[in-house]
Amino acid sequence: MVAVSICTLSAFCQAHQTCPCFTIQAQCKTLCHLHHMPYHLYLCTQFSWAFDVYLEIIHHVEQHVHKALEHNMKDWQLLNACPPYFYQLQDKPKLDFDWLVSIDGNNSLKQWDKSHYGTVSHEDHCDDWEMEILPNFPSQFNCVDQWQNAGPEQCKKMFSVFREAKYPLAIVNRLLSVYGANGGCAYDIGVLRLTACSLNLCFMVGTFHSHAHNWKCQIDWHPMYIQGTGNTKGEGCKYVFSSSIELAWGTHHSSCFHWHQAIEQHFAFWNEDKYEALTQFICNHYQEATDKIQ
Repeated sequence: MVAVSICTLSAFCQAHQTCPCFTIQAQCKTLCHLHHMPYHLYLCTQFSWAFDVYLEIIHHVEQHVHKALEHNMKDWQLLNACPPYFYQLQDKPKLDFDWLVSIDGNNSLKQWDKSHYGTVSHEDHCDDWEMEILPNFPSQFNCVDQWQNAGPEQCKKMFSVFREAKYPLAIVNRLLSVYGANGGCAYDIGVLRLTACSLNLCFMVGTFHSHAHNWKCQIDWHPMYIQGTGNTKGEGCKYVFSSSIELAWGTHHSSCFHWHQAIEQHFAFWNEDKYEALTQFICNHYQEATDKIQ
C-alpha cells in the first residue's frame, strides 16, 4: 500500500550525505507535506526499511561491477588508493620515500596476525610479548617516560602502552607486506620504532602530536627534520576523522547495523569527492612546494 520511488531514495541518500542532520524523519515530514497528508511516526520505519533495501541493491550492483573490472582482487584498494604514488612514470627521479602514510592510535583493528607477534590475551596487563620487544628500543628516548594516560589504572607505567601497540603493529605489517620497503609512517607515538631496520621504514610523529614532546625528541622525530617528507604534516587521519564527526548527530541512537551503514555511506561519498578534486589538490600542493623552494 506504500511505495517509495528509487528517485526519492537516491535523492535522500545524496541529501543526507550533504547534510547529515537531514534525517529520515525530516525526509518523511517533507514527503507528507508534498502529499498533503498528516505525518505519522510509522512512516519513518517504512521509509527506513525501503532505504535499507535500496542500499542493499546498490551494494550488490557495485559488487558485480567491481568483479567485472577486477577491482575485487586482494589489496586492490591499497594498491590503487593514490594514483600519484602508485602510477610510476618512466625515468622518474628516485625519492627519499617510495610511500608515505599516516596512521592513528585507535585500536579498531581487532584482528591481527598472531603468527608474527605471538598469542597475546587482550585482557592481560603485562604480557610476555610486550617484554620481549623492549630490548630492541634505541637508547635516545627522553620523553616517553611521561606517557601515563594510556595505561590501566593498576599499571600506569610507560611500557603498559605496548598492549595497544599490537594494533598499529598489525597495520604496519600489512603496509610493509603490500607496499614493500623504503616507506615513511607518521604515528601519534612514532618514536616507538618497532619495525625491522632492513625494511628501511622511517617512523615520525605528526606535527600535531610532536608539540607534546620535548625539543630534543622533536629533532629526531618531527617530520620537519626528516629528509624527504616535504610538506607532509603526518596528520592525515585527523582530516579524515574530522569529516565524519557529523555522523554522530544522526547515529548515536541508531542500531549497530545503521552505524555501519552510515559510516560506509559517508566514506563512499567522501572518497568520490576527494578523488574528483585530486587534480586541484595536487596542483595546489605543487604550487606550495614551488613557492617554498623559491
